Amino acid sequence: MFILVEGIVEVLVGGNVIGAFEPIEVFGEMAVIDAGTRSATVMAKTDCKLVAVNQSRFLYLIQQRPQLAIHIMRMLVDRIRWMNSSSFSESNPAAETPPTPAPPAG
Repeated sequence: MFILVEGIVEVLVGGNVIGAFEPIEVFGEMAVIDAGTRSATVMAKTDCKLVAVNQSRFLYLIQQRPQLAIHIMRMLVDRIRWMNSSSFSESNPAAETPPTPAPPAG
């Protein structure tokens, strides 16, 4: 999992740009939860500064701050809803921006 601290990354599905992330955004969260197939590819659009969070660090962080797990779950739900929305499938996907939920409290 990565936290985008600086820069812009594009999100691609099937080789098509479907959106972009700007600071402070998290991506790759599925990789620390499950080793299954990735749902998207992220490519740097500008120079970026990232913080990498491996699975053991992620598990430590959610043990110390359980609200982080709730934040990640909300982010996943928002992204699933966004990808399933008619605006994603029917409009110019490159103009769409995936939703970013509010950061966890505390």
